[in-house]
Amino acid sequence: MKNGQRVIKNQNLEISHNSYQYALILNKLLKNLGTVQAIKKLETSNEELNLTLEQLGEQFKDLREDKRFAGLIDDLENLAFNYIKTWIGTNTEVIQILTKEKK
Repeated sequence: MKNGQRVIKNQNLEISHNSYQYALILNKLLKNLGTVQAIKKLETSNEELNLTLEQLGEQFKDLREDKRFAGLIDDLENLAFNYIKTWIGTNTEVIQILTKEKK
């Protein structure tokens, strides 16, 4: 994470994930990879994000046992879950748009 934002590293490209940067990522992907490859990259990203969701509980296990974080972990885990679900949803919407444009 960089400044509280997830950082995407892909083919020597490092960018933070927020709405504006996300649009720039897609623009670069489309220019460099073409629509088909951009769709594939987004699908791969969704697969990885779904794996992260499945392991989210484990990732917070150690923090949950630390008394310094008592009462915060549930909120943090919910925040992370919702953030990842939103990211997957955005990827899915973009995939649908790109698929329609490809046809």
